[in-house]
Amino acid sequence: MYFSGCLPYTIRFLNIGASNAHKVFLLDKLDSDLDINTFKILATSDSITSIQFMPDSTLFIEFDGIELEPDSMGFITFSISPIVGLDDGTVIVNKAEIYFDGNEVVITNETKNKLYDLPTPQAAFTYSHDCTNSGLVYDFLYAGNTPDGATFLWEFEDGSPSTSNSQNVNNITFSSDGWKHITLSVERYGCLHIIKDSILIEDFILGDSVLVCHDGNGVYIPLDSLEYHIAHDDCVGNCAEVEGRYGNINHDDKAHVPPINVHIQPNPAKDICKITVTGESLPSNDLLIKLVNLTGSYDQILYSGLARQSPSLAEYEINTTNLESGMYLVKVSYGSELQIIKLIIQH
Repeated sequence: MYFSGCLPYTIRFLNIGASNAHKVFLLDKLDSDLDINTFKILATSDSITSIQFMPDSTLFIEFDGIELEPDSMGFITFSISPIVGLDDGTVIVNKAEIYFDGNEVVITNETKNKLYDLPTPQAAFTYSHDCTNSGLVYDFLYAGNTPDGATFLWEFEDGSPSTSNSQNVNNITFSSDGWKHITLSVERYGCLHIIKDSILIEDFILGDSVLVCHDGNGVYIPLDSLEYHIAHDDCVGNCAEVEGRYGNINHDDKAHVPPINVHIQPNPAKDICKITVTGESLPSNDLLIKLVNLTGSYDQILYSGLARQSPSLAEYEINTTNLESGMYLVKVSYGSELQIIKLIIQH
């Protein structure tokens, strides 16, 4: 597996003593699957007086003369990349030791990052009228390439049930025909992909008759004879849909845009961060990038357009200097596609 990004880590230390802490130093024995040659310091709360790697890849960081007041917190944020060629599913583990002056060691919580070849989920689906039902009953099939570990949320306008958390959903009954909005959200390992579209819900009943596909031809039959026809392999609906069940009616084809991957680094960000959009063939239509805080009080378009460095790479730089520290959502949309990535701004 080739991992092109880096892992950001933040070590925070709080002085819970009654007087100033004069010296603080950190020991972080880095996982053997991390490449120490890619180590970068992204932000610190105070000036570092000493930093070095020990032979066993333990990172030593010292803040001498920090004079950290009681109930005050310091931090350091750094990034480091995994080594090239790791197996899919490799777990990177990390925790640190913190020493305040001559006090006993404080051990941080342990973090785990699991690396996958396909970390970003893909939301895509096909749908079809229930072949054996004369009502407005439809089945929905997940058609994305997310292999495992995903959670699903379906939302059906005017449907019953109106939501579902199953990967595939059968027997959604709509109360009326016409165009209905369908939303599928797929989340995997903290990454979220949402797709929205409208589909046409058709009513195949005309008076006391219902349309069925019989021997390749669409014919109206009496409703009271439907059970007989279903038993002999006829199917409710027009023949074009029947023959293309879960094939021709493919939402992924209708989207007209290929899947993309979105990465942000550094994350957490202090002054500048970069959004990288990659894909086998980036969409030719414009991308829209928005930054939103969790309360909804800040909603800003960062970029509208498409500036490709190559057919498979586009990069966008964000100045976060004037934004308040906190958690934000970066929304990247193109056509009916939407991807959402969490961004932490930490000054």
